[in-house]
Amino acid sequence: MLTAFFRALRVETGQADLVVGTAISGRELPLPDVAEMFGCFARALPVRAQVSGGDARADLQRVSAAFHASSAHAGVPLERIASVVKRESGARCPAPPSSSP
Repeated sequence: MLTAFFRALRVETGQADLVVGTAISGRELPLPDVAEMFGCFARALPVRAQVSGGDARADLQRVSAAFHASSAHAGVPLERIASVVKRESGARCPAPPSSSP
């Protein structure tokens, strides 16, 4: 499903190098007893992948590898990622909504 979304974005934007935010549960974080806690732990996980729009199987492998690589850093807050990307690349990244009340 994620690969199909990347491919659709490639067609619409003409860009091959894309970043898509996807929701993850957040319950896999290394916190004590997190599995027994009640509440919403959903987090945004940015996934960066390059899709060709040609060979669907190759795009599927690239997006899958990108998702698994991003998942390894699921504990890093989105705000920190955005600030580092903005600082290092000079990109115009909009500030993500604050997660604090």
